Amino acid sequence: MKALRILRGWSREALAAESSLAPDLIIAIEQAAPRVSFEDVACLARALGVSLGDLLDPAEWALVRIASIETDTANIEARTD
Repeated sequence: MKALRILRGWSREALAAESSLAPDLIIAIEQAAPRVSFEDVACLARALGVSLGDLLDPAEWALVRIASIETDTANIEARTD
């Protein structure tokens, strides 16, 4: 979820506002909170524009992490030029 949030350029507060969830809950989820309700996950998926399956599928996470790294690298290179 954090990678999707970062790819969109959103802060935790922005995701909280988009998903109607508390910022503290966003932080807890990003830090692997032990219990998250289905409703909260559904709100996050809707706010991020992905399906529940995409949000929960480990294979999708690998692709998102790669895209996130590429985005971060491009941003760093742009700042150093």
